[in-house]
Amino acid sequence: MRRIWTAPKRTTPDVGPHAAAGLWLWITICLVARVAAATAPTALDVSPILSDRDVVAFTPRGTDRLIREGNDGPWSTFPIMVGSPAQDTRVLISTASTSTWVVAVQGCQGSDIPSNCSTTRGSLFNISTSTSWQDNGPWGLNIESNLGANYAADEGQFGWDTVGLGFQGSGGPTLNHTVVAGLQTMDYYIGMLGLNPRPTNFSDFNHPQPSYLSLLYENSKIPSLSYSYTAGAQYRLNKVLGSLTLGGYDDSMFAHNSITFPFYYDQSRDLTVGLKSITGSGGESLLPNGILTLIDTTVSQIWLPREACTAFESTFGLVYDETTELYLVNDTQHATLQKQNTSLTFTLVPTLADTVGVNITFPYAAFDLEVSYPLVNTTQRYFPLHRADNDTQYTLGRVFLQEAYLTVDYGRSNFSVSQRTWELNAPKHTVDILPQNATDSGNGNGTGTATVTAKPQKTSIGAIVGGIIAGIAAIAALAFGIWFFLRHRRRVSEEQKAAELAQAIERAAQQEQKHKAALAAGNADANDFGISRNPDAATYKHELDTPGEKTPEMYGSNHYGNVEMSAEELMAELAAREESTVGRFELEAPHELAELSGEDRRRMDCEGLHSQQQQRNARRNINTPASTGTPRPFSWQQE
Repeated sequence: MRRIWTAPKRTTPDVGPHAAAGLWLWITICLVARVAAATAPTALDVSPILSDRDVVAFTPRGTDRLIREGNDGPWSTFPIMVGSPAQDTRVLISTASTSTWVVAVQGCQGSDIPSNCSTTRGSLFNISTSTSWQDNGPWGLNIESNLGANYAADEGQFGWDTVGLGFQGSGGPTLNHTVVAGLQTMDYYIGMLGLNPRPTNFSDFNHPQPSYLSLLYENSKIPSLSYSYTAGAQYRLNKVLGSLTLGGYDDSMFAHNSITFPFYYDQSRDLTVGLKSITGSGGESLLPNGILTLIDTTVSQIWLPREACTAFESTFGLVYDETTELYLVNDTQHATLQKQNTSLTFTLVPTLADTVGVNITFPYAAFDLEVSYPLVNTTQRYFPLHRADNDTQYTLGRVFLQEAYLTVDYGRSNFSVSQRTWELNAPKHTVDILPQNATDSGNGNGTGTATVTAKPQKTSIGAIVGGIIAGIAAIAALAFGIWFFLRHRRRVSEEQKAAELAQAIERAAQQEQKHKAALAAGNADANDFGISRNPDAATYKHELDTPGEKTPEMYGSNHYGNVEMSAEELMAELAAREESTVGRFELEAPHELAELSGEDRRRMDCEGLHSQQQQRNARRNINTPASTGTPRPFSWQQE
């Protein structure tokens, strides 16, 4: 805070050259601090916490709201770096994949490919330009094969390469020799960052290749084999982006509950939950019977039994398109659905026998999506519901994670699903999930739950440097402010002392003038004996009177005034006891002169000796009482 001090009776600033230089230095420091704070980078696209065994917070950039990627919804993609030199590309999150998938340049080649293919597919990876690429040939992707023949036939160009989280220069963790697949198929329109820690097996099970999540843990990049993910919601607040936390979770993003889901016995469907019911806001039941369904963010839609799809068709007036196998929505129907604004509540339980579960509620806006090339020729609205042919296809896809927060702990083989909360500008609060061998606690149902250590979200190195610069500048400004204040106060104190001294001198001068005036008045009014008739004149005497005679101040002068002090018989310059006086002195008396020294007293004949006054009178030829035989005063003087 800036302060301006104004001295009393001062109409213009009195700033010396040193003060002006100091003030200029202070202003410069403040400006530097302001610039440092303004130019310090904000939270990076990827916000990794780089110390050992810390969580990695993986967040898209705010500008990603302006980028349209994908072909079946406004999904948040995440930046990664692949190859050497690093190539920037963007991927979605797959809870089922065990490796990293990126769209190869071949994925946007062809005569009917739109010009914006590279952008909508998250940028392309050129295998041939990466010097660190180790090719392993084409292999099947081997996930989602239960969803249909197209998925089962999908392949990728597999190999090993360097993969880092975030864009170049963001400081994210980077791992060498990780499994990467270059995609050409349109079934997965954008690449995937696989979070399943199971190894990848190519020709046999004798040479398993570690997953990306496992390598992060083995290289001490994250505290445990765990992650948390929410897909984001473009219809919430200011188009909320997705969030991925590796090794922990963000405590500020969800409503807590006490339900823990154990892993399913089939490891390829480990994130299976019991879907107890789906209920509309008007009380409609859209799921005739409870089912076991897999949470899988590799796909976007919700795959439900035919009976459930029929109930959805009745409630929302949906029409199934046999050609595209999608529920397309025209403009009239869209306006009606927006007006109705029906919300749906999904109730999840660990097993279908459980009666207590977790409710996840969705507004209609969560299902108000658009689909584009290559699924349809032109962009159209659609409802992200898909008919499942059998129970192996029951899936809660990425659309489900818009309103749900998923935390998976592979160390304890369990996971949790929570309702996403929405608070504008809520501060992040990242929490570590510790490994099971570090600490564990039972929850009473046979599964372990993580004991977590909360820690505030850390900032990037650039932000830390900017903060340090701003802090140093603030301290310097504060120190200068204190110095300036003390200097000003000292100067004011000196000015006050000088003013007081001047006033004291002025008062002394006035008093002296008064003394002189009084003395002059006393002398002018003196009587014949030199005694002033002005009673105040005695106050200003410099010499005492000698009664009975008039003695001029100067020989040959007619001016009379006060003369030497008179006394009765004895007068000592120094105090003395009756018998002796300490010190050396002389006594003048009418008949004799006595000298005292210590305890002895000697009396000496003074005949022929004259006192000092008599000697002076003799020189002046003035008759004194001593010469006439009359008693005279004596003077007790210290030698």
